[in-house]
Amino acid sequence: MKNVNEINKPYSKESKIKHLINKTLIDGGISFDHDLNEVTFKDGFVVSIRNIIESNMLIDLKNALHKIDSNKNCCLFGTWFNEGIFYLDSNTWVMDKDEAVKIARANNEIAIWNCKNNCEVKL
Repeated sequence: MKNVNEINKPYSKESKIKHLINKTLIDGGISFDHDLNEVTFKDGFVVSIRNIIESNMLIDLKNALHKIDSNKNCCLFGTWFNEGIFYLDSNTWVMDKDEAVKIARANNEIAIWNCKNNCEVKL
């Protein structure tokens, strides 16, 4: 039986990274904050504003995730996996679709994420 300290112990950085990687592999992507906690939105749109990594190597994604908490300048991140490539981006959330599209086009993105419908919107 676990003692109280073990039960109340916060998740380790390694377990958070494992969770993010599993969600990326299973669901195709995930949004999270600089403390590596999953973030979900009921509506609005998530838009990438800066690519951090783009690699076909899972270890590159894992290494980048290990470095994320030192970057307190951005509070929303996202991973996604498409056609054998892992992506890690800093993101923003906006309520308005037109604003999301404008931001995405300014950053040469090909899609935004519709949070309400839980789907990608190609540009």
